[in-house]
Amino acid sequence: MIRIYRQLLVAQIQAAAQYRIQAVLWMLFSIIRPVIFLAAWTAFLPLMLVCLVIALTFQVKWSGEWWHLALFLPSIVLAAALSFMIGWVVATATFWLQRINTVNTLLQRTSFIFAGQIAPLSLMPTALQVISYSLPFAYVLAIPAEILRGGVTLERGLLYLGGQAVWLGLSILAFRFAWRAGLHEYSAVGA
Repeated sequence: MIRIYRQLLVAQIQAAAQYRIQAVLWMLFSIIRPVIFLAAWTAFLPLMLVCLVIALTFQVKWSGEWWHLALFLPSIVLAAALSFMIGWVVATATFWLQRINTVNTLLQRTSFIFAGQIAPLSLMPTALQVISYSLPFAYVLAIPAEILRGGVTLERGLLYLGGQAVWLGLSILAFRFAWRAGLHEYSAVGA
């Protein structure tokens, strides 16, 4: 296996050698790519081993239905996309602001409260629950966790998925608006 890999590497180096800079970069990335891959797996496997030991020690059991897992998969994808788009909306604020740290800190603190990181949303007062479900932060963290935990009915889980889709659509629209306005602002300054 190593011999075949070496032969392929030598053949690809010879093919790429006609362009010196590309050959050097290609060799560098050919060496780095397997190292990064191995580093990721060496970090992942011990983490999974620790999780397995904890699960066996505390006799962790999943008590949800099959459809909880089926709803969790699209929920986690929508949550990741929503988190990404919220980050981009905040990032476009740099068109108008010199320092974005304050806005980013405000976003993180608000998310910390209303995403269920302090406590599960079901333990919060009713007024805070209403606010939490009215903001997109709960749809990033609390909703996927609640679905996976098995704490929702099928109808409520589908409603939560719809809420995630609505917030994702709104964040995409907000990003497009902010991006266009930001480009207009940037080009108006004389760039």
